[in-house]
Amino acid sequence: MIEDYYTPNLPEEVLADREERDCRGQGQALIGSLLKGVLDRGIPLHRESRARRLITEGRRIVGVETEEESKILRIRARKGVIIATGGFEWNTKLVNSFLRGPMTGPVSVPECEGDGLLMAMEVGASLGNMGKSWWLQSSQELAAHGRGHANYLIGNSERTRPRSILVNREAKRFVNEATNYNAIGPVLHNFDANTHDYVNLPFWIIVDQTYVEKYRFFNATTKGVVPPWAITADTIEELGERIGIDGVQLAKTVSTFNADVAAGHDTEFGRGDSTYDQFWGDKDFEGVYRTLGPIDTAPFYAVKMESGVLGTCGGPRTNAKGQVIDWDDTPIQGLYICSNAMSSPTAGVYGGAGGTLGPGMTFGFIAGRHAAQHG
Repeated sequence: MIEDYYTPNLPEEVLADREERDCRGQGQALIGSLLKGVLDRGIPLHRESRARRLITEGRRIVGVETEEESKILRIRARKGVIIATGGFEWNTKLVNSFLRGPMTGPVSVPECEGDGLLMAMEVGASLGNMGKSWWLQSSQELAAHGRGHANYLIGNSERTRPRSILVNREAKRFVNEATNYNAIGPVLHNFDANTHDYVNLPFWIIVDQTYVEKYRFFNATTKGVVPPWAITADTIEELGERIGIDGVQLAKTVSTFNADVAAGHDTEFGRGDSTYDQFWGDKDFEGVYRTLGPIDTAPFYAVKMESGVLGTCGGPRTNAKGQVIDWDDTPIQGLYICSNAMSSPTAGVYGGAGGTLGPGMTFGFIAGRHAAQHG
């Protein structure tokens, strides 16, 4: 069982019960049930198969060309082709071409390279929402994915708990650390016209020993352990110098934050004032102190963070039937799309955990039904 990072403070007996019953979260149960539906219907699965281009007859899509074990296969579609390949966050060329600012730490699977987007573009699909993503903050783990791609860890709980702050290259806080992760993304893209650079990149999370002793920190399996890529120092000033920022300014930043914690109000960014902020924090405390806590116990730790994404949310536009449309809003016959591969129906607004699953499943259902009835 993977522990649900949205509820990091569950009692040990609850976690033990879930472990014993093999409870599955973070999408595993959903994917398992969908896969079972495919297998029960005898639908063939092609593993290690990469879709490369769509097959056309006139303006109609009649199949897909795939690459399997260095062989090219041409698969004919009787009803239509439904693209559900995810976003393009692991394709550097597409990221640099479309996203509004730096994206350095995707947490999705590395196979999300925009294959569906490229295929749809080749047959004249119109695009929408291309500059936006489901932004969040991550950190690069030392271990890598099986194919050598970097592995990035979600840093939502880490930055919202008491005794933590985010600081930029100027050793200053720049955002309410407990606000929603998607909204922090654009803050990381603040551009200074004088220096011609992004003022909040790079950035770090700063925590103290009390934080480490109470919470699991990124990939640490137990409390009291820090990830191997964390930087440690006995003083805040020394910590700043070790990560390459102004240690004196970092000490001032921490001192100001600690004073606000003692007064019960974050005068800089209002952290902890909203119900949302308090939901993300430590439920052992009440009110603002679910997310506000002093950084005052040595040693101190810093972990470099990344401008990450859960996935991109731009792609080919569709009509209400899930059909991909061209720039004249005319459906491309035989071509459908759903999931993060499509231009999101919610644009860049992220409704919360699992907010892409509802639209993805809905448009998948709509597309499948329309293809079955009209293909």
